[in-house]
Amino acid sequence: MTRATERTDGEMHYFSHRAIMTDCQLTVIKFIIYTTNCRCEVAKWRGMVQDKNRETERFRAELDSILSVLKELRRQGVTIPLSRH
Repeated sequence: MTRATERTDGEMHYFSHRAIMTDCQLTVIKFIIYTTNCRCEVAKWRGMVQDKNRETERFRAELDSILSVLKELRRQGVTIPLSRH
């Protein structure tokens, strides 16, 4: 090896340390991306659950209205025939 391509122990330590730092930085970046993706997934699922909860509440309100009408009709003596399929 010529002097241009030879490395001293100090230089090797520097480049080795720099490679380790790069690996650590890459690991940190990967972790940040992973946690960001997880947060996005959690937010997406949270939104979907909230949408379904609102839909369920609308359904319950509609069903309660229907049941109230049926109770009032029953109270008034109206009989609703059941169809048989």
